[in-house]
Amino acid sequence: MAMTRPLPNLRRRKRKYRRAVEANVGIRNRYAREITNLINNSNELLIDFVKCELELSEYVGETEVTIAQNANPLSFLKGLAKKVTKKVGEIAATMQAKIHSLANWFTGSMTASTTASQVDACKKGGLSEEYIRSLWTGNTINGQYISPEAAALVPTIIQAQTSLITKLTSDDLQRIQTAIAESLDKGIPLPDLERVLESIKGFNPRRAQLVAMDQANKINISVLRANDISLGLTQAVWIHVPGQYTSRESHIMLDGQGFDLRTGIFDPEVQRNIQCAELPYCRCVYRVGLPEFLPDRVNAGRTVQLDLLTVAQKRKDLTVPKSRSRGKATARSKDTSAQYSLFEATPPREK
Repeated sequence: MAMTRPLPNLRRRKRKYRRAVEANVGIRNRYAREITNLINNSNELLIDFVKCELELSEYVGETEVTIAQNANPLSFLKGLAKKVTKKVGEIAATMQAKIHSLANWFTGSMTASTTASQVDACKKGGLSEEYIRSLWTGNTINGQYISPEAAALVPTIIQAQTSLITKLTSDDLQRIQTAIAESLDKGIPLPDLERVLESIKGFNPRRAQLVAMDQANKINISVLRANDISLGLTQAVWIHVPGQYTSRESHIMLDGQGFDLRTGIFDPEVQRNIQCAELPYCRCVYRVGLPEFLPDRVNAGRTVQLDLLTVAQKRKDLTVPKSRSRGKATARSKDTSAQYSLFEATPPREK
């Protein structure tokens, strides 16, 4: 007669919801400062180059003296424009190593910080650290162990951040290049041109803060979802976090509604299922439901290792709450790292 292995002892408790985990504000603010400094350094390299070229050419502006010194000022301006374009490419190439280093730091720091806060919240909710470690083996980011699903996200996030910072840098260099061309076309005298260049060389710190906030929230939710789903925690409640100035009406209505982390929740404003922080500048988070049954922490002197929901669903007296998301959910499929990612290669538009 075949012997069946009994299920581990389970202790039942009232369903609890783990506290929401928000993105680390300190890391986010530092990221904004680093982006601003990096782009400002790029702009200064370009402006210093242009000043040097103008001084060597004895440029003074569109005057009779200028025309007398330079028989063909149009030819001079075209030549300078080509030099500026070439310099922009050189600066962009020089900055790539710094951009990749910044993207790598931000991704690793945010991933480790989010996971550490998540583990702490799970422990306070009743899950043991030993149990979590038993499922998250062999993957660490900045010394913090994480789930294999979250670890698989890291290269994608680094690439997205690298592309984002590169585009921001290139766009701002283009802005400086355009301002220089327009000033030269108008024949602005050199002292006035220098003042114009000084006034436009700075990157908008407000924009850097918005970009950093948006990216920090996306990393935070992507890592949280990957870690939670790996633990079998899929039932969540949407928590609306108001924006600094405005809030999406549809997200206010979603506040307190239950949904499945694997499929998201229907947003009537965009007419599709979404995740927290997926839309530009969305700061919403979620509280995930912890299982009604928890394994004994120690069984015969060793830690019990099991999938909480798989074991709990074998018990006839467990009912998994249904999602209350509106509209038709997207078809469920096998989870892959791409399903956890909320990133775009280009920055979102400012409000």
